[in-house]
Amino acid sequence: MRLAPQEKSKMKRLDIQGLRAVAVLAVIANHLTGQPQGGFVGVDVFFVVSGFVITTVMLREHSHSGRIGLANFYRHRIRRILPAAAVTLTVTVAGSAFLYLPQRVQNIQTDAIWALLMAANWRFASDGTDYWDKGGPVSPLQHFWSLAVEEQFYFVWPVLVAFVLTVIAARRPTGRRVLWALLAVLLTASFISCMLETADSPTWAYFSTSARAWEIGVGALVAVGAGAAERLSTNARTVLAAAGMAGVAMSLLLVSSASAFPGPAALLPVLSTALILAAGTGAAPRGTFILTNRPMTYVGDISYSLYLWHFPVLILLAAVIPGRSAGYYLLSVVITGTLSVLSYYVVEQAVLKSSWLAPGSGRADRSGVAAGGTQDKPRPPLGVYSAAAVTAVVLIAASTIPPGSLDPGPESTDASAGSVVGIPVPGMSQAELTTLLEASLARTEWPTLEPSVDRILTDTRPLEDSEGCGHTDLTKPDCTWNTGKAKTIVVLGDSTAITLLPTVRAAYGDSYNIRGMTMAGCAALDIQVKADTPQFATDCNKFKSSSVEEINRLKPAMVILSSTSEILAHLVSETPEDQAGAEWRQGTVNELKSLKPSGARLVIVTAPPLGKYPVDCATKFSKPSDCQYPVPTSHTLTAEAMRQAAASEGANFVDTKSWFCSADQCPAFIGTTPLKRDNVHTTRQYAVLLDRVLRDAVEHPEN
Repeated sequence: MRLAPQEKSKMKRLDIQGLRAVAVLAVIANHLTGQPQGGFVGVDVFFVVSGFVITTVMLREHSHSGRIGLANFYRHRIRRILPAAAVTLTVTVAGSAFLYLPQRVQNIQTDAIWALLMAANWRFASDGTDYWDKGGPVSPLQHFWSLAVEEQFYFVWPVLVAFVLTVIAARRPTGRRVLWALLAVLLTASFISCMLETADSPTWAYFSTSARAWEIGVGALVAVGAGAAERLSTNARTVLAAAGMAGVAMSLLLVSSASAFPGPAALLPVLSTALILAAGTGAAPRGTFILTNRPMTYVGDISYSLYLWHFPVLILLAAVIPGRSAGYYLLSVVITGTLSVLSYYVVEQAVLKSSWLAPGSGRADRSGVAAGGTQDKPRPPLGVYSAAAVTAVVLIAASTIPPGSLDPGPESTDASAGSVVGIPVPGMSQAELTTLLEASLARTEWPTLEPSVDRILTDTRPLEDSEGCGHTDLTKPDCTWNTGKAKTIVVLGDSTAITLLPTVRAAYGDSYNIRGMTMAGCAALDIQVKADTPQFATDCNKFKSSSVEEINRLKPAMVILSSTSEILAHLVSETPEDQAGAEWRQGTVNELKSLKPSGARLVIVTAPPLGKYPVDCATKFSKPSDCQYPVPTSHTLTAEAMRQAAASEGANFVDTKSWFCSADQCPAFIGTTPLKRDNVHTTRQYAVLLDRVLRDAVEHPEN
């Protein structure tokens, strides 16, 4: 994201270093504290600066020599990007092995391979990673997506520039005009792609090279138009720089995760950065001291190392210091700063000052040999030795730490809890369940969980999910279990309803036919929720109307509704979460009214309270309390709203809070069984143990 030394010597603009400082500090602050809310646009500033600098270097090379050395260009990129990135990747993987359980380590290792291949953006996009999702386990290498976008752009752009300037239009004025035209076409195509992808698949658009290329291209466009910028008056430069700095500042404050990003919301930081670059081309504008002072330019110098190291530090340190305490913030800043400075001098600068992959480093000096002299063999740079040493130390240290597991032994007693830890079994009453939950909350050591946390993502999905639940086509026979009984129970809702199916089947499968009408991500309520894509919103609305029609046609004995409270903060109305209870209540009332023609007994079962991801909070050094959590406000609000709706429409209401929590605190396990596979979905192993609890709650409703 910055210049190789050859580039730096030709073009040292303090305002650019200051821009890099603003960008990296904004990104770090946003990742660390969530503020400024638009801090993530620092990456967009980087993109524009990078496109400007790299294109300027190529144009200057062509102007001086009449050619563009592609081999040298790519050698410079490797020297500039790869060593520091490789050290960061290696240390992060080693640190993950030191802290995390094997399954998460394996995922991070895979992330590292994609990152090393400069394809991390494809990895995270294909996995459906949500950049703004703060609840789930986040890869400490997720930030490598932006490096991948840059390098993919530079895999193509230099070739196009060289082709235009050396083949199509060798003369400078003509070549510049052709590049302008080419960039205009590419920028237009990329921006249209950005707008379409943002509308149809914002998760994909965020990481997409085609949706981001226009940002780098804007910087390239400023470089191609440098001749016009050089003719600007001092007053004009000052106005442009001031407007650009104001625009970047506004983007940090105004753009948010709710914005249509990257298109069109990225226009503000991108165009503002372009104004600053244009203002400083040819001469320095007045009033840019905020960018050109020494502290800012130094941060700009080490910005690449800062960007590389900050995110692994934040994620890995959170495994050691759960919660955002003052100590966590202080250590995050100190460790990030220390590693970045070391990386800059010991790896970045050492490599760039060495002969490794430098032009001519692999060829003999013929004149020296002919004169009888000796040819010094190029030595690996100090940075390579340092990187190897650091990596070796970390790997050795990690290997000496006991592997650790959430497995203190097979004993079933916990002296710290002062009681025997019971094993949950089918047919438990609510009183027995509460006793077990309280015992789990009192534990200070992990029991031997089955399945283990390391296998929780693969071994706990409901079998019903693999049997066809979760789709929109109600004509398919999937998700239906006919036992030849005269009566049927329908389970209606989103993915939390899918994970409720094992409980319903265990409780009622011997007496009723069971049918699931479920669509993951689609709440079975008359409310509108923000969707990732317009198509999903359309499919969800179709599913809701079709399911109501099918239930009224089927006329089952009972309909059980369940939908997660997680969506309370994502309503289309943008009603604040703490004020959305009335909308949730009315949506529930409308849904119940629409189902009354079926004649079915209507039962609302709340989704489990939102909590912590076990694979995130459970590490080799964690305690059970690190995975405990309080009942969230979203559950309390939606539960009360549905309780009122059920009372007004003659439906039954079941609050699952007591299935997962005691005294408003919720453990991660009961006995030796994990309660949830992520932050909301019940494990199938626990779901089948709730058969009697569900029956009792339905037969003895609260209202």
